[in-house]
Amino acid sequence: MLEKPDSKAERRKKKAARDTERKSARDEVVIMDNMTCRDCGQHNALSVHHIIKRRHGYDTPWNLITLCQFKLNGVQSCHDRAENGYGENGTRITAREYMIALLDRLGGRWGRAKKLLEAKL
Repeated sequence: MLEKPDSKAERRKKKAARDTERKSARDEVVIMDNMTCRDCGQHNALSVHHIIKRRHGYDTPWNLITLCQFKLNGVQSCHDRAENGYGENGTRITAREYMIALLDRLGGRWGRAKKLLEAKL
């Protein structure tokens, strides 16, 4: 019996291929970032953060950054600050402002993402 092109099995295969692509892009970014949080330099509890939300379709190195999820003394992690938008001294800023300031400080491969953030995507 032949399956329809958009059957459950076909959708499952496509999803698995996308997940594999995403994982390899994330692994590549962690290696590019020297297995270090790009904000604080921490080497523990790393995660890869999308600069521009993933729903916009950018799973590329210029849109991914390695940030830690390490909370020291209950203070927000770098990943939390990127998600919730707190400045380094605990002042409230938007998540977008936090990412623009971080990318401005870092320079490098994130130029395109910074331009999109500044354009208020």
